[in-house]
Amino acid sequence: VPLIERSWENDEPSILGRFDLVYDGHTPPKMLEYNADTPTALLEASVIQWFWLKERFPDADQFNSIHEKLIAGWKDLKQYIDGTLYFSCVKDAPEDLGNLEYLRDTALQAGLPTEQFFIEDIGFDSLNTQFVDSADNVIETMFKLYPWEWLVRDEFGPHLLARPMALVEPAWKMLLSNKALLAVLWEMH
Repeated sequence: VPLIERSWENDEPSILGRFDLVYDGHTPPKMLEYNADTPTALLEASVIQWFWLKERFPDADQFNSIHEKLIAGWKDLKQYIDGTLYFSCVKDAPEDLGNLEYLRDTALQAGLPTEQFFIEDIGFDSLNTQFVDSADNVIETMFKLYPWEWLVRDEFGPHLLARPMALVEPAWKMLLSNKALLAVLWEMH
């Protein structure tokens, strides 16, 4: 809770989220969920869809600016990023890695120095209270495609309270990604 409160009070920036909607063509669309923390399907929604469109309808344009918005979002985040921006997900998760590499590519296009590193390989220097990579380089800022609810329960989770690194998506996204919020929204509306 203190981590969430602090990230909210500090207005820590966010880069993305994904609404999942259902629409039958007749009744108003309904929200199934909001994935605030670890949204995927970015490749499908931007890159693959674009190539399909260009192959099938070469003169058409799409009503989709995901790619451009991601690059602009990373440019906006530059002021919050000190040094290298690490991109991390779990090993043996090819879909996550594909989305992570796509996001990393958009950050590179925004001019940010990046490194890709797996969650399982992150270390903690307890003497200096810093998260480090396998070469003992300090991880100042990391985009994680890894749920907050897992991260805080991991071995190094308690060290996050000391704020040794900035994380994108921020801790306040735990509230929005909690599925219990859907029940509250249903009752309210």
